[in-house]
Amino acid sequence: MKLSPEEAKILREAMAGIPLIAETIAATHGEHRTKALEAAERGYLQTLRQSGFADHDALTWVSAIMRRLRGQVEVLGLVNKRMLAALYEELSVPPATMSDQKSALVG
Repeated sequence: MKLSPEEAKILREAMAGIPLIAETIAATHGEHRTKALEAAERGYLQTLRQSGFADHDALTWVSAIMRRLRGQVEVLGLVNKRMLAALYEELSVPPATMSDQKSALVG
C-alpha cells in the first residue's frame, strides 16, 4: 500500500509516541492495563480513519502499531517487576546484617 506524505507523517508520529504511551500503560495493573490498551487501539483507529485511511488500511496499520505497543508494554512490565523485586530484596536486609553494618560504620 502506497502512502501519501501526510499518511506517512501520521504513522511516523504514531510510532514516535509509542515509548511514552507504553511507559504509561506499563505503570498500570491488571484490568486497567487491558482497558488502557483497548483505549489506545480505539484512539489509533479513530485517528487513522479521520485522517483519510481506508478502513482496511487503518485496521492493518493499527494492528502493527498495537503489536509494537503491546511488546513494549510487556518488556517495560517485566523490567518494572524486576526493579521492584530488586528494591524489595535490598530493603529486606535481615536485622542482624543491619546491626553488623552499623558496627562497621561506627567502629
